[in-house]
Amino acid sequence: MKIINPINVMPGAEGFFLEGKDHGVMLIHGGGGGTTADMRELGKYIFEKTGYSVFAPLLPGYGTTKEELAATQVDDWLNAVREGFLQFKAEVQKIFVVGHSMGAGLALYLASEFPQELNGVVSICAPTKLKGLLVKLVPFFKLFLKYRKQNDLEELKRISNGVWVGYEDIPLNIVAKFKKLMHIMKSRLPQIIAPILIIQAEQDEFVPTYSSSQIYESVSSTDKSIKSFDSDHAIIFAKIKTDLFACVVDFIKKL
Repeated sequence: MKIINPINVMPGAEGFFLEGKDHGVMLIHGGGGGTTADMRELGKYIFEKTGYSVFAPLLPGYGTTKEELAATQVDDWLNAVREGFLQFKAEVQKIFVVGHSMGAGLALYLASEFPQELNGVVSICAPTKLKGLLVKLVPFFKLFLKYRKQNDLEELKRISNGVWVGYEDIPLNIVAKFKKLMHIMKSRLPQIIAPILIIQAEQDEFVPTYSSSQIYESVSSTDKSIKSFDSDHAIIFAKIKTDLFACVVDFIKKL
């Protein structure tokens, strides 16, 4: 499978493909300024434990420049994951989608768009609403600022063992786009019938813990479950990440 990355992609932010046997797992990274680098360790773990092919596209606007992210629209993300899914689906017999944060919202969108084609979906810290004072103050800040510097970059780099790649400054208009995506996702949850694993971080500072139960109650899947971990939103880098990865693999291998 050929991966096409932007010419100006940041080193380490490239989309990736690990070629395995006839099943495939598509990974979708979050939208907090990170990139596919966030998903590399999980992707490698899945590949090694299952032998399945693993595909992780770089979402439009990410891994290049903050100005490109500011100009990117929700439809650009939806179109990109839809196109990537169809391309990957043509190469495998079974296909699973795993997303984190905003990427989990996009994974749920795909599960609603392709209810018959998708064999299973894993939602990791998908928001049905955002929490935090900053979210409420964004309309005010946008009067004076276009970007906001992330204040946890050193911590992200530390807990990810230096693999995190992303933007130091995030466009403030990203919040409105997150809200639009959440609205689209929530409206489509009843269309989801694929087996689903919903993972929630108990100490999530951005996603209310009730998001997991809202998703669980809204989907039409008969095979559905919620798994909670003692972690913050950066769960894919947390100390419990190996337990998280194993949980994802166990879910995929049983289907």
